[in-house]
Amino acid sequence: MTLDSDTPEIESPLEALEDLVISIVEAVVDKEDSVAVSLEQGERSVTVMLETAKSDVGLVIGQSGRVITGIRSILDAFGGKNQMRVDLDFVTEEDAPRRRPRPNRRVPRR
Repeated sequence: MTLDSDTPEIESPLEALEDLVISIVEAVVDKEDSVAVSLEQGERSVTVMLETAKSDVGLVIGQSGRVITGIRSILDAFGGKNQMRVDLDFVTEEDAPRRRPRPNRRVPRR
């Protein structure tokens, strides 16, 4: 059986997951160019690491967490269909390793 050039290629579940998260989050945020997604795969689980502009974090979380809860529900359904657990985490600048810890400048009491 030959495939026509018009026939779309079949994506792997991980590629489909990444595309799904990007398309949902880009619809919610103001700065679409700042959306980045990376996947950390475990044995039967996948952690989606989501990075957005700081100003868009509140939009992704939503009022009382409704938007992020909805996104996580969609990812749970996706994971159930593909026999995997899908977790969603935000990556922020605070998560990046720091250069050097500050020295302790306190003088000990006697």
